[in-house]
Amino acid sequence: MENTLAAMLDRPVTSPVRLEPRLDMSSGLGSSWLRLVQLIMADIAQQASLIQHPLIGRRLQESLVTGLLLATDHQYRTQLDSRRQFTAAPRAVRRAVEAMREEPGRSFTVADLAEVAGVSRRSLQQGFQRYVGMSPMTYLREVRLGRAQDELRYGDPADVTVAEIAHRYGFLHLGRFAAMYRQRFGESPSQTLRY
Repeated sequence: MENTLAAMLDRPVTSPVRLEPRLDMSSGLGSSWLRLVQLIMADIAQQASLIQHPLIGRRLQESLVTGLLLATDHQYRTQLDSRRQFTAAPRAVRRAVEAMREEPGRSFTVADLAEVAGVSRRSLQQGFQRYVGMSPMTYLREVRLGRAQDELRYGDPADVTVAEIAHRYGFLHLGRFAAMYRQRFGESPSQTLRY
């Protein structure tokens, strides 16, 4: 849920999402989300179901989580509602964000990102502070941690190691990666991979 919300906000989510205990499903977004749940539940009951296909099933799962985040209240509601601020961010910031999201394992420097964005390093750093709330390199680290968590969560310990995933996302020092990962997600990378 935190990774989905981070993608929606285009910034890291640093604490677990605490959903309000009530969701009005009689009207509005709550009602729409309920219809989505019902549609998926009806399809799951079928023997030949597209939901069972790995490509579609995962997207539908993400749609359910996205819908829930949009339909209910939580501590990130204000940030989510003001998401338009980021879409109004300068094109340079958006270009740098897109580059980092497309190639999170690439060894970007601030100079590389400024070149991609077509602005000076100082302008890029100021734009990130204003519109994203952190430096470009901090944003890149958070994107990498989120992607690593996704791969660890869905990976098979028989097929992949923590070191492989860490290196894929530009974390060369495994001890530092493990410490940052534990600080962000509250468990070690190996715990995520096992469960």
